[in-house]
Amino acid sequence: MKVILDLCVVPLGVGLSVSKYVAACEEVLREAGLEAHLHAYGTNVEGDWDVVLAAVKRCHEVVHEMGAPRITTSIRLGTRTDREQSIVDKVRSVERKLYDAAASPVYHIIQQSAWKRALAGESYIPESVRTEGFIHCSTREQILLPANSLFRGQRDLILLEIEPARVTAEIVYEDCYQSGNAFPHIYGPLNLEAVVRTIPFPCQSDGSFSLPPAISGD
Repeated sequence: MKVILDLCVVPLGVGLSVSKYVAACEEVLREAGLEAHLHAYGTNVEGDWDVVLAAVKRCHEVVHEMGAPRITTSIRLGTRTDREQSIVDKVRSVERKLYDAAASPVYHIIQQSAWKRALAGESYIPESVRTEGFIHCSTREQILLPANSLFRGQRDLILLEIEPARVTAEIVYEDCYQSGNAFPHIYGPLNLEAVVRTIPFPCQSDGSFSLPPAISGD
């Protein structure tokens, strides 16, 4: 059975520097033919269960042979049987999601009259930048949450479609209100060239909102 394991071997009673012991353990893992990725607080290891655990035992033996009287080791491991997945696969899966988030447009709800005033300057700076430090935005999937809770019944609204790569301020995805949703926040003024289009955002007869056809995906 294949296992992916995060290993942190800490020799005790050997002084402050443990780098030579870490290097010795890395050599053990290489000699065992295991895929190993060193990071700041340990090593990710993948391979056959028995081979990996035998290598962990050998790390202890080597570190003791080097003079360490005591060792404490932290291990986190995982196995799966539904499909093959390597350490690299797991990292790339997260990186793809980060790339998709960075590449997808974000949206800001604004009164059309306020946007016309912003166009007279070089950037858009709503009051929230002063009071909270950022501009509230949403992903396409999140738009209706603030729209129906904060803007219900308002009829002079448009959506700014913003291309994240063009935004000069930092964009942070965070859940500031423990809502279970991490919303994109622009920490600073919005440079106007980052807005790639504006989309009419009228409410329905009952005051509620639905996604405009331009971005609904229907």
